[in-house]
Amino acid sequence: MIINENSISSRVLFSLVDKSIYVKNQPPQQIAITKDSSILALGVKDQMLKFYQMKNLKMISQHNIQSTWIYQLDVAKQSNQFIATLEKNRKDIIQFYSIVNLSCCKRLYEIRINLLYSIKLSYDENLIIIGGSDSIVLFKKKLTIWQKIQSIELPNCYAKDLDINKESSILITLSEESKKLFILNQSDLKWEIAQEIKNKEFGKKLCFITNESFIVTLQWSDILVYKFNTIELKFQMTKQILIQKYELLECKFLQFIQSKYLLVHQHGYYSNLIQFKDQELNTVEQKCNIEQGSIRLVQISDDGNYLVTVNRDNQLDLRRQIHPSFNFNLVHSYPQINQPTGMITNYDASILVITYEGQFQVLKKDCQQFNVIQTTNMQGLNCSSLYFMKNSDQFIMGSIDDEITIWLWNSIEQHYSQQTRIIGPSFQIIMNQTEDLLIFAKDRYLTFWEKMQDGFSKFQTLRKSEYLFSQLSINESGTKLCAVQYDFSIVIIIQEVDQKSKRKWRFHSKIKIEAIGIQSSFLTETKLLIKQKNVSILDLYELNNHNNQLIKIKQTQLIQNNHVSQTYDNFQKIQLQFNKLKSILVIQNNNEIYLAEYDQSSNIIINYIIQQVDYYSLCDNGNFLVTFNKENNHLNVFQILTK
Repeated sequence: MIINENSISSRVLFSLVDKSIYVKNQPPQQIAITKDSSILALGVKDQMLKFYQMKNLKMISQHNIQSTWIYQLDVAKQSNQFIATLEKNRKDIIQFYSIVNLSCCKRLYEIRINLLYSIKLSYDENLIIIGGSDSIVLFKKKLTIWQKIQSIELPNCYAKDLDINKESSILITLSEESKKLFILNQSDLKWEIAQEIKNKEFGKKLCFITNESFIVTLQWSDILVYKFNTIELKFQMTKQILIQKYELLECKFLQFIQSKYLLVHQHGYYSNLIQFKDQELNTVEQKCNIEQGSIRLVQISDDGNYLVTVNRDNQLDLRRQIHPSFNFNLVHSYPQINQPTGMITNYDASILVITYEGQFQVLKKDCQQFNVIQTTNMQGLNCSSLYFMKNSDQFIMGSIDDEITIWLWNSIEQHYSQQTRIIGPSFQIIMNQTEDLLIFAKDRYLTFWEKMQDGFSKFQTLRKSEYLFSQLSINESGTKLCAVQYDFSIVIIIQEVDQKSKRKWRFHSKIKIEAIGIQSSFLTETKLLIKQKNVSILDLYELNNHNNQLIKIKQTQLIQNNHVSQTYDNFQKIQLQFNKLKSILVIQNNNEIYLAEYDQSSNIIINYIIQQVDYYSLCDNGNFLVTFNKENNHLNVFQILTK
């Protein structure tokens, strides 16, 4: 059976970055974490071992080792010891370090080995298995000393990786040169080869997932799962997992967290996490990518709660596992014949409007399924903006031909009919909370319309030749507008009420920012979030109500899964939606959208990613998200349920 790891959506399993430090001088080579996730060890080339407290990444001790290369770092969980495998003076050495307390680690002793390729400590910590050239050597702990007990010959094989199951009953090793797997059993206190498996595609890494099953990487792609057949009394390949890869590099890191059914793997500078539903690895439940193209090292704690990475710039990042406050599931998928140019849903996603070139369709939801109930020709007009009113089933459509139409729902005929046609610019449409104020934006124009008994009437136009509006956001009270500009600035526009109680808007101030903004949204009355153009960065600003000045208070880095520059031919592709009822934020970045939580501490926590999205619409009650998948031309409906 072949399982495809790629899917249209994925959950972000870890926070973006919880804490960071920069490792000076030489690049780190290995990482290890104690069982209780209290201490982290870092092996640095040509220099030393460094030990840090996990909670704050504060260095507690360091040891000069003058090694040429650090092969591996391991932790003896029961005895609270770090085991460093390194090359020193052209000799392979295993050094043991004791964790005295949270502020001290000291070196104990060392073992010299002739030629070493891999090392593994058994789960009961009574065995150290060393993979070398043409052999495997086993050391057993007697009191406080490790003694050699057996050497097993593997002719013409280099044991590049090995593992032992939790019961210490089966040992597996992989020889990259001979493309062989060796499976060893213990008999009469001696280990012997019980089975050999040959595959010309075998790669470099393997690990146990249960006592009687393990996974092994192929040379350039995919992972094979082997399980013990109790009838034939041998291991057999049961399934193949297709993994997402970005370059033809072999696997550098492979670990399976059995308690969470979580697989972590690294190929070159790319690392992925795959969450399975069970230990049989039958179904991929979630997956997550980590800052692709920049990862030098990756390590995960034994409980799967902490992830540590080191990037190409020697920055060490600590991430913690996150637990979303909402579930996110695909409930329906519909094939589309034509390419949409935009979409919008009403308050509860019972009505969906999709625009195409020269026409639009209305779909109504019945028993969680959308059916087309109306197709209307727009007489040559092409939609440039859409807005669905929250307090009614009316929607507003703007076109690139400066024509705006308000469509009214006829509940008897189950049909939309044109109510009002307005001539005016309309690359973007926004309304205040009470929906008695309508604002259209295009290029350097802002037009303001107020609701009258017979429709909307324009009462003001603002035009500034130096302002080219990218996206507008209005605060909760409807008294302040923030306009993101293409000249590295944000323009603040405020509402004033004269003595005759007439509303008037005026430009208040212009604030320079670090980068061009492309998406913006007020999260609260005073908090404004801006997505930068062409980069995966969110900036959170706070608006001072006294002087109407903006101050940046936080920055969040999005997970970058591709390297395509952001190009937008339609303003509906630069949405940033925030649902206050569920504190859910939807951000579009290239062809992906991110579902995030906005918490009380103003943190933005990315929880889910959806790939290949051209357009999307989150309904106002936050229960449904509709997307158009540009890869397979499918309209996908996702349900969002709070826990």
